[in-house]
Formats: sequence, C-alpha cells, structure tokens
Amino acid sequence: MDEDIEPYVRRKKGEGTNRRKMETLNEDEQNVLRNAINSRERKRMHELNDEFDALRNCLPYSNDTSVRRMSKANTLLLATNWILNLKNTNANLLTENTMLKAQINFLMSQSAAGTNSSTVPQPSFPPSHRPCYCVNCIIKEQQQKSGEGEESGNDQ
Repeated sequence: MDEDIEPYVRRKKGEGTNRRKMETLNEDEQNVLRNAINSRERKRMHELNDEFDALRNCLPYSNDTSVRRMSKANTLLLATNWILNLKNTNANLLTENTMLKAQINFLMSQSAAGTNSSTVPQPSFPPSHRPCYCVNCIIKEQQQKSGEGEESGNDQ
C-alpha cells in the first residue's frame, strides 16, 4: 500500500553493475576509465553548446556583446515561437498567393471573353497589407490622385 503513495524516483540504469566493474579494476585503471568517461561527457556538452550557439545566431535576437547571452531554455522558447511565427506567415502568404492567382485567372478569362472589365463586377478580395505594384493598380492609383487634386482645385 505504501508503494502506491510513494512519489516516483528516477533510478539510474545499471547502477550496481557499473560499480561492480569499477571495483574489479585497480586504482590506475579506475582513473583512466573515469577520465575517459569525463572526456566523452565534456565533448558531448561542448558539441551541444556549439549547436545552441548556432541556433542563437539563426534567431532574431541581438548578438551584440553588451547583450547577455540567452539561456538554453530561452533559446528553445524563442526558436519555437519564431518557427510558429514563420509558419503562420507562410500560411498567410500562401492564402494571399491563391487569391491573387484567382484574381489573375478571373481577369484573364474576362479579357479572353472580350468583355469590358469596367462593366463586369470585379471579385472582391480582402485588402492586402502590402501595396500592389502591377501596372493596372499603379495607373488606377495615379488616376485617383489626379482626380482628388482636380476636385480640391475646383473648390477654391
């Protein structure tokens, strides 16, 4: 019954067998083995830290020497958030690209049919957060600006 209440304690793998192996070795062999184990662990940690540094360099974070280096946990959190942000931006761009392709196809079908696009209602798309630099939009924008300038000149 007490075993059910006891909190979980993580046990080391093969704890007894490694100690028995160490006891069979003399002191010099134990030191050599311990140094080899420590060296492998040190090498592993250096490689891990190098990879974290490489990840920090990829993230939108100041690499200035006056700014304190991010911890490993903060690096992973920022990397996760940055990847999610890029994923959302990519999804938005794909949606916008699909809408623009649909608009191009619509305009191409209208011009192929020979109809005047000014009499045919244009498809309505949500406004893009980026300005459009196609020829039609530039001409339309210039016409709107010149129309506004003429109207304000007539008022005087």
